[in-house]
Amino acid sequence: MHKIDSDINKAKTLPGSFYRTKEFFEKSKEKIFAKSWQYIGDDSLVKIEKSAYPFNFIDGLIEEPLFLIKNNENKEKCYSNVCTHRGNILIESPCIINKDITCGYHGRRFDMCGKFLSMPETKGMENFPCKSDDLTEVPLEKWKQFLFSSLDPAIDFKALFSFMDSIVGWMPIENFIYDPIRSRDYLVKSNWALYCDNYLEGF
Repeated sequence: MHKIDSDINKAKTLPGSFYRTKEFFEKSKEKIFAKSWQYIGDDSLVKIEKSAYPFNFIDGLIEEPLFLIKNNENKEKCYSNVCTHRGNILIESPCIINKDITCGYHGRRFDMCGKFLSMPETKGMENFPCKSDDLTEVPLEKWKQFLFSSLDPAIDFKALFSFMDSIVGWMPIENFIYDPIRSRDYLVKSNWALYCDNYLEGF
């Protein structure tokens, strides 16, 4: 990636190759987006105990299958939605987990905290199960009612959102209700960084 001087008087515009080559696009996914905090939704996605909600980390960009769950301690958690045996997707749609998380491929079972419980035909296996048989927990944070996840966070969430709190925290955000009638989608056919450049120039 390119090093940009933090001093605006010395900084230069990124070269054109950053905006148009697949190489830099792929590097951006790994070094920028995977390390960022992404908005998942609000806590109503997993409103009651044992409710689960599957999603991809960033649809269309980083298709990493994850799921939210409200565990037995009434806490929201986020885990890899991929079975540690053969990579089968564990939770296909929003649901309530009756007993435990069971893979539909070979019957591997996990508890509400992603810990491996059992699997058919494994009696007598040595060094099994081990830590890698558990589901990977993915960082999950909450601001007000909003949930955020990151695959490999590079920024401290509390430091980031303490600044947000200082600006808008006085508002009754917990009482806000989404109104789809007032929502608009704008599809812009451009490199993501070019759009950000133009947006920031407004400041």
